[in-house]
Amino acid sequence: MTKEEAINILVPFRNCMVDQYGCPISDAVYALDVAIDELKKTERKTGKWNKDGFCTVCGKEAITEWNDCGGELAFTKFCPNCGARMET
Repeated sequence: MTKEEAINILVPFRNCMVDQYGCPISDAVYALDVAIDELKKTERKTGKWNKDGFCTVCGKEAITEWNDCGGELAFTKFCPNCGARMET
């Protein structure tokens, strides 16, 4: 099942979840809302900083952080330009 198929099934199900008095069953509705929100999120791409300091996903230059422990620059764990998670 694709994410889109799951969303198409869960949204109408969430909308019809009511108890015998017409009130929503709050815990179940909340759980469905969380599941739907998670399914709607786009997957974060994974990349690496190449030898010149550019992101392999978007090709833009890295922003480095100062490493207090070693006194040297360290590349960030996420690309600030495209949001890709960087492998080490």
